[in-house]
Amino acid sequence: MELRLTDNLRAVFILIILLSSGSSEDPDFNFCGTWLHGKGSLSVNVNLTPGCNGISISANESSLSIDGQITAKCKWSDVIPLDKFGLDSSKDSYFCLYWEPLLDQLKLQVGGQNLTLCWPASLQGSCCTDLANGANKPKALYGIINAMVKTDMLSHDIRTGYIFNGSPINCSELCDRADQESTQVNMFQGVGIVEHTCARSFIVEMEEEAST
Repeated sequence: MELRLTDNLRAVFILIILLSSGSSEDPDFNFCGTWLHGKGSLSVNVNLTPGCNGISISANESSLSIDGQITAKCKWSDVIPLDKFGLDSSKDSYFCLYWEPLLDQLKLQVGGQNLTLCWPASLQGSCCTDLANGANKPKALYGIINAMVKTDMLSHDIRTGYIFNGSPINCSELCDRADQESTQVNMFQGVGIVEHTCARSFIVEMEEEAST
């Protein structure tokens, strides 16, 4: 019994190390918070261009803005009125922004609605990842409260927005790095079939070729 307990503790300790190292290299990014806005018409303002200078997520009384350069192919500038989605402006709106650099995909969930800002694309030459928190924007009456990146709390204050700086990396290198970490964890857990991180990118590429 004592030997089995020791083995189990050792296994848990190794798994914690593997998961910790994997999470620190996670290429995906998600930012969540609560948008404190007015009770009038609301909109999402989108301004995205290819590059890797970073992204700004900001909010005021009437709009939530996603502005920056983190995509490989996606270019989009638009104002999306949220009234047509039935968003209740009388309540504060919880939202999350999800970025998957290997797919060049950007998604926004706001007030229970799902908006795809950049649709999945095949694997590109350069990926913008490792988004790091830059200079926070000032406190305000309207804005974003309880902002988090994954499970890390950034601020409990109401701020007009946040800026994140990106780092470009070769997508193939990022793919290999993520697959190695996924393989290590799955092998430790005794999983016979390893799901590679870039499998979804490969599927997207096949779908694009089939549609042409």
